Amino acid sequence: MKTSILLLVAALVAIPCQATQLTFQQGDGSAFSNTDAARLASFDPNANFGGDVLLNTDGAEASATQMFLIRFSDMFGGANGQITSGSTINSASLTFTSNGNTSPSTHNIYQVFTNWNENTVTFNNFNTVPGVNYASTPAGSFVPNSLISAIDITSAVQAWSSGATNLGLILFNSTGDGYQVHSDDASTQSLRPLLTVDFEEVVAVPEPGTALLCLLGFLIGGVSYKKRS
Repeated sequence: MKTSILLLVAALVAIPCQATQLTFQQGDGSAFSNTDAARLASFDPNANFGGDVLLNTDGAEASATQMFLIRFSDMFGGANGQITSGSTINSASLTFTSNGNTSPSTHNIYQVFTNWNENTVTFNNFNTVPGVNYASTPAGSFVPNSLISAIDITSAVQAWSSGATNLGLILFNSTGDGYQVHSDDASTQSLRPLLTVDFEEVVAVPEPGTALLCLLGFLIGGVSYKKRS
């Protein structure tokens, strides 16, 4: 009897979690894999490059600075195939596939604080002020010296899960050679940016009052059973 009560109490007060892994890639068949991406270029500061099939970075020359924005806008929600807000993010990896133009320079990716539209954003209207338009501290860093690069962006995805607005990420290098990858508009679906997230979804538990009523009912039932026996 005592053992059964202890097990019931433990079940009522515990917070059960369910580990899940989801992937998001434009065109993968999921209703929640919509991806926005756009290149920003200082040499053409009022041009929009949201429909380009390639995304570029370049910090080697001040007159040719390039960077790009990316966002998986529908990844959070309550539907099957979405991440439930409030979930614990175990890991989140953003994978880019280069068209062959890799770089030996360290690249940083930052959480974005300013809203933007893939079809209208430009170098001039976005602005790139650290701490204002994007985080001062990078969410991830990597050297894109291979055709496929995976970046750990767990901290950014956890921030969004915890309540921060998902405005995407910006990637650039401040110095050194540039990097070129396939965008969400690439003709080959498998080459597009891929986000992989492993998370634990918190499952709702009974309210305290409900839990106590369940425990009381169990105890009364146990006592009644003992009297009859």
